[in-house]
Amino acid sequence: MLAMLELPHGSVSGLLDTILVSPALLRHQLEQVMFGHRAAPDEPLPTGSIAITTELEACLHSAQGMAAEAQVPEVAPEHVLLPILFRAEATGQTGYAEIGLTVAVLAARIGVPAPGR
Repeated sequence: MLAMLELPHGSVSGLLDTILVSPALLRHQLEQVMFGHRAAPDEPLPTGSIAITTELEACLHSAQGMAAEAQVPEVAPEHVLLPILFRAEATGQTGYAEIGLTVAVLAARIGVPAPGR
């Protein structure tokens, strides 16, 4: 997700522009959440693997389901972002909402039902 924010003409940048959310603020919020959940930040990862939490695994699974339901051939960044926002809202985190990004706003913009609703 963070790498996708680097693409100035990518789908994430365009999506954020249309809903008036700063990519820099989203990057900051994602970094805080992701780095805050890494189990053992000082231990090197095994070669060829990445550290993901059970929460991120659930978000990716949800993203796959949304893409399949929308009958699109691949999981897009917005499919991944939506479950991340949903989990944040469900646990009372307000960082994303403070920068103007909510489940309702993103779901409406990309034309999919909000997860868990």
